[in-house]
Amino acid sequence: YSLSTWFKGLYDYSDNSQGWRTLTRGSNSHHHVIIGSNNDNLGSFSNSGNVFNDSQYDLHPESSDSSWQHIVITFDGSATRFYIDGSYVGFANVSLGDNIYAVGNLQSGGQRFAEYLDDFRVYGVVLTPDEVADVYGNGNGDVFPVTSGSSYATATPTLLETGGADTYLTVVYDTADKGTNTGDPTDLANLSLWLDASNLTSAGTTWSDKSGNANHATKNGSPAIVTNAQNGKALMRYSADDQYHSFSAITDIRTVFWVLKRTGTDTGHRFLLGHNSVYHFHGNGTKLWHGSLSSADVRNGTARLNGSVINGTTTDAPTSLSILSLKTTGNVSADSFSKDRTITNRGWKGDLGELIIYNAALSDAEVARVEGYLAAKWGLSVGQPTDNFLAWSNSYTLSDAQSAGDIALTMNGLSASTNYFFRVAASNSAGTVWSDAYSVLTNSQAQPPAISASAASSVAGTTATANGNLLSYDGADQPEVRMFYGSDIDFQVGWKQSHLTGDLDSGISSDYNYTAAVNFHGTNQTINGVTFTGTTATTGTGWAITAGFTNSVGASDSSVQGTVGAMLDQGFKFAGDPQKIKMTGLTDGQAYVFAFYNQAWGGIRNFDVSCSDLAGTIRVNQDQYDGETFDGLLVECTYIADGTEAEFTFDPVTSSTLHLYAFSNRVATSTSNTSLGTKSVGAFTSNLSSLTAGTRYEYAFVATNNGGSTQSGTSNFVTLGLPQ
Repeated sequence: YSLSTWFKGLYDYSDNSQGWRTLTRGSNSHHHVIIGSNNDNLGSFSNSGNVFNDSQYDLHPESSDSSWQHIVITFDGSATRFYIDGSYVGFANVSLGDNIYAVGNLQSGGQRFAEYLDDFRVYGVVLTPDEVADVYGNGNGDVFPVTSGSSYATATPTLLETGGADTYLTVVYDTADKGTNTGDPTDLANLSLWLDASNLTSAGTTWSDKSGNANHATKNGSPAIVTNAQNGKALMRYSADDQYHSFSAITDIRTVFWVLKRTGTDTGHRFLLGHNSVYHFHGNGTKLWHGSLSSADVRNGTARLNGSVINGTTTDAPTSLSILSLKTTGNVSADSFSKDRTITNRGWKGDLGELIIYNAALSDAEVARVEGYLAAKWGLSVGQPTDNFLAWSNSYTLSDAQSAGDIALTMNGLSASTNYFFRVAASNSAGTVWSDAYSVLTNSQAQPPAISASAASSVAGTTATANGNLLSYDGADQPEVRMFYGSDIDFQVGWKQSHLTGDLDSGISSDYNYTAAVNFHGTNQTINGVTFTGTTATTGTGWAITAGFTNSVGASDSSVQGTVGAMLDQGFKFAGDPQKIKMTGLTDGQAYVFAFYNQAWGGIRNFDVSCSDLAGTIRVNQDQYDGETFDGLLVECTYIADGTEAEFTFDPVTSSTLHLYAFSNRVATSTSNTSLGTKSVGAFTSNLSSLTAGTRYEYAFVATNNGGSTQSGTSNFVTLGLPQ
């Protein structure tokens, strides 16, 4: 069998009363997956003989402090294999059985595994390495990636195929799963009247109102039902002037939908709604509204015919069955479909399938949803394939037909700290298919924007157009977008931790431009051509300590090799809570890398570190490599300077403060960059000029607002012509 789960916030052994961290335990015996009681050793524990079976892999808590990790464990009857983030990491020569009774802790407590678990699975087979990789899905799982802020979420499903027709994607979302069941106009508030002929078999004396308001319509004259007239549904047909339906007057009409067509060749005034004393919906021959006699709230409203905005004073009433909608600019009145006061020759002549009236101005998205419901029901088109999304409170449809592949869909207008359910619908001329239901929990605080880069266009010898898309952002703080371009986008905004063993993996290089390189409590040290200035001061060129780090001390010998190891041997600054250091003299909008270099002191030294120009924090255990052959730790932060200063804060988790041995700050990249200004959600372009012919370029975008900074993926192009 196999176990699989995602986890975040793995507990340190000091966080549990018993030290151990148990993922699963049987009801009678055996911890199938457990981490050591005073270390980070990953393995299994057999209660037969009380034996810990070490996988020879250490699972450190700091690796999942701010991001999710994935673990798979396979049991083949003789051995246990461990996989972290899709990769094989260890082996134990035992395969424990018993049942899976407790998940995430020992059933009696005291052995919590992680703060968060998600998508816990038990497979009745031994997963292969390829299957493990598929489940991990490069960090996206085997469904599709979903990111969220406090007011938005972005899902990136895969459209497998289009069926050879234009295919449109819609995401629907709500605080409960509304399924794929058909909604109807009652799913929107403020419904006043709903007359539906689709299932009628005869025109009785009364046409029942389906709004729930019991405003039933009374037949006047002899309108008749035509069955199986459109998409297998019936229509109400009016063929003479004295044929209409009357109902109790509605005086606060704001949004109306009709499914109808006009018949006959006469050019008389035909009213879409009538009243016994006013003429708000006054027609003008074959035109929908009269340019002066109709109510200004009608003719100045937003009218749409089959999904397209029209001018009702210049547009003829449709002569084939169509969907007409109107959102007025103020309250208007009607009491019939359709008779004009006491005038006998202005009734509607033609067919009516459905009449829906709301006493509130629906949003544009709600209008589109009702139109989609009507189009799906009556087999009509409103500009693109549609389905009935009325049951869901929110929906968003991409405006263009989509090709097969990964496609980002954004859900905006969400509430913070709220769980939303969503489904994705793919629609074309052959129909609609739905995804399963998924859920996403919005964050409690603003998150960085979401942004993507797409293929360049209009590529010539010395010019090109770079294309991007701001997918979403939190709150009202519209993001500034900055574009980086050049021969190589060689940086990625965010935090990074790595094992420091010597000069070769220190990341230090004279190829970079350093604004500061400092060795505390030591002498000048030159590493890979970069000189670190020895000092015990609290300020210098390009930097200043702004809080804490009040004491200095000599260090014990580090096992890190090379000159960087010799630098770590010399000493460090410490003490204070919080501890802060500021980089100064920066160039606004430039990408930088701040790095600090560490050796293990012994035990556990956890602290949360943050950057004023980057959202979020990362937890670091400065002593995580204590006892290993090389005990060094390198922590790097790539950030975009927002102004001329950036401050880094080190917040100790316990009384043990950070030991600051040495740090550096350098320009991250030699690529050019330019601000594109603030952007709203949607596609944008940037024109590049003065390029070199026959040359490969890369570009990426960084979006920044109060939620932080996010970097897009990288796109590339080659200019036309021969290299110079």
